[in-house]
Amino acid sequence: MEKILQEVLNELKELKKETSDRFDKLEAKVDKLGTKIDDIEAANGAKHIEIPTKLNTLCDDVKFIKHKQFQNEQELFHLRTRLETNEKLDSIIDKLNAVEAVTKENLYDIAKLKLIK
Repeated sequence: MEKILQEVLNELKELKKETSDRFDKLEAKVDKLGTKIDDIEAANGAKHIEIPTKLNTLCDDVKFIKHKQFQNEQELFHLRTRLETNEKLDSIIDKLNAVEAVTKENLYDIAKLKLIK
């Protein structure tokens, strides 16, 4: 009986050792997993800081583009206004040239009439 008890005790010790070894391996895996999670959280934290910075830069870029678009539209308005003014001046010049031509003809006619008198 004592021999059987000793065998049972040995088997229990062996089972305890196997269980302990398995538990140690499991604990090591859990520690590795914890370390990986910590690494992921650190990287995630860095991204949480990086994203607002990039968004701020993007917002600044959009504001600048809107500003430049406004400036371009203003300049385009001024160019169109100048173009319309130039077109009006060209029309006035054409009309003045026509008046000058008529005046020249009238002066020529007046000179002829004076010669006839």
